[in-house]
Amino acid sequence: MNKTVSAILNEYYTTGFFTHAHCLAGSLTASEIYCDVLIAKDGAQIFDLASITKAVCTAPLVYRLMMMLKLDPETALLEQLFKIWPEKLNNHFKSLQVKNLLRHESGLPPWRNFWMCRLGVGNQSVSRSERSNEIIEKFNQLTPEALSLKPNYSDLGFILLGLALESYYEMDLADLFCEMAAPADKTGSTINYPVHIKSGATFIPSAYCPIRSRILIGEVHDENSASLGGQTGHAGVFGNAYGLATLLRWFNHDKTVNRFLELNANHIIANKPSQKANESLFGWRQGADRSASGYASGKGMGHLGFTGTAFWVDWTEKRFAILFTNRVISGRVNRAITDLRSRVFTALN
Repeated sequence: MNKTVSAILNEYYTTGFFTHAHCLAGSLTASEIYCDVLIAKDGAQIFDLASITKAVCTAPLVYRLMMMLKLDPETALLEQLFKIWPEKLNNHFKSLQVKNLLRHESGLPPWRNFWMCRLGVGNQSVSRSERSNEIIEKFNQLTPEALSLKPNYSDLGFILLGLALESYYEMDLADLFCEMAAPADKTGSTINYPVHIKSGATFIPSAYCPIRSRILIGEVHDENSASLGGQTGHAGVFGNAYGLATLLRWFNHDKTVNRFLELNANHIIANKPSQKANESLFGWRQGADRSASGYASGKGMGHLGFTGTAFWVDWTEKRFAILFTNRVISGRVNRAITDLRSRVFTALN
């Protein structure tokens, strides 16, 4: 398996598609590793995980809070997660169901430019209150006409969930994630927002940002997240594959997060063969599209990251597969990432 995966990755590496990559696959219940392939001698160093933040940080934190408050994941409203709801946020957003935000069924648009006239201007250090006020202001600018009745994969929904967590706990999202992931980090593995990544860790370059006029190293690639200080619910977590493997194993072991994984897995299992694959789970995604369907027969669950990252969990077989690359180093959009993921995850099956 290692030879096959290595050959695939080297094929893309020699074209300049990425400069660093790490593929890791193993068991959720034991220390067994099936595949461990590094491209570039420091390929195990720290990657920008992009939207994997949604799956490993925001969604499990939201679920843990719902369990603490004894809220039903199927019926809870967003305002029930808030200790003191910001009065300035309009009632439409207060009444959104948490499950619809987690499953990208809220009707929110996929994306809006929150960084215009903000990113690249001065210091990007943003306090929690500043971040909260900016997000609320931006959301209130969304008119009813901008909302859709159709499901949309939406960064905005997870930005809002991140705000909900910070508002309830009165803590930065990075601190909340650090607190949740602490039991998994006893081995020294690394996955976190950069503010909490141990000193001396090496970040690999993700891409040149024309707005910030520099190569991004240890700075979140996503412009909206960067403009809000890099601690957001949709992006901002960094890590290496060993760290994510450790975290996934702890997720499987921890009683509360294990129930969260079961909730996602049950929605996949409940699908009938005649039904369209349930690609939007509770903060995770089903690996049913071409980039991942070769793994676990399309029944895997996990997430993709825009920067070139991905992971999938085969819940039935209790195994995982991770592919981290810095593919945005060669350009913002390149459809070759779909082919790469498809070939690697099929080989890992």
